[in-house]
Amino acid sequence: CCAASFAHFAHNAEFLGEYPNLPTWISRAGVYGAWFAQQAIGVLGVMLYRRGRQLGGLFVMSAYTMFGFDGLEANAGAPGRDPAGLR
Repeated sequence: CCAASFAHFAHNAEFLGEYPNLPTWISRAGVYGAWFAQQAIGVLGVMLYRRGRQLGGLFVMSAYTMFGFDGLEANAGAPGRDPAGLR
């Protein structure tokens, strides 16, 4: 899961210039930083849960999950190539 997430973020960071209509404040370092922060939130949730703070851990892991869903929503609305390559 972490490796797949990193691969996705790394691709986004390395090919940042090829994404149309991105705000200028998004940087390569910012993309990697966002991945690290997101993973830290997930690890925190797991640590809380495993140390007996189940409710807090589940809450934090829910926030981590929402980041994943937000990423799907952002990609769904992004302009780009047709998956079949017809554009």
